[in-house]
Amino acid sequence: MFKKWKTLVALIPLILAIVFQWWWFFTFLFILQIIFSLLAGQVDYVEEIKKSEHPFLFWLIIGIWLFLAAYSLSYYFIPQ
Repeated sequence: MFKKWKTLVALIPLILAIVFQWWWFFTFLFILQIIFSLLAGQVDYVEEIKKSEHPFLFWLIIGIWLFLAAYSLSYYFIPQ
């Protein structure tokens, strides 16, 4: 269990972000995931989606992540 300690430690900011409603944190995570996926040419979501094999699905997921990043960030700019 403790061989993956970094993964366990990475869960702490997620919990804090939810408790304190830090929606910017999720924007940051989405943008990081988009950057890493574009550099790697694949999306690791439920299963591995390679851009070369499934370009439509790859770009659909990237687009949805971009939308979710913008939506998470809009919390700070659109009055509630």
